Amino acid sequence: MCLLAATVRQDRVETALGHALIIYDERNPAFWPGGKARSAYDAVCATSRHSGLLRTASWQRVIGLPSAVRDLRWLVDGLEAKYGLSTPGNTLPTP
Repeated sequence: MCLLAATVRQDRVETALGHALIIYDERNPAFWPGGKARSAYDAVCATSRHSGLLRTASWQRVIGLPSAVRDLRWLVDGLEAKYGLSTPGNTLPTP
């Protein structure tokens, strides 16, 4: 799991423009509906003053974006090789 936060601007939290993104491996059952991590995320969102800032995305979804860009194929290939992540249907044809 990885947390990326882009909510601080000039030492202030910008709730109107910011985001905090939890990136997880969709193969991890803890993040499936009813799993411990998903339940914790849902509880935080339910009690947060700024619940719209917190979002989730899977690594599989994240690497699906650059897989459509030929210049970023090295990044997708590296993530697939190191972590076994893949995005079925998002592969580029080889030249």
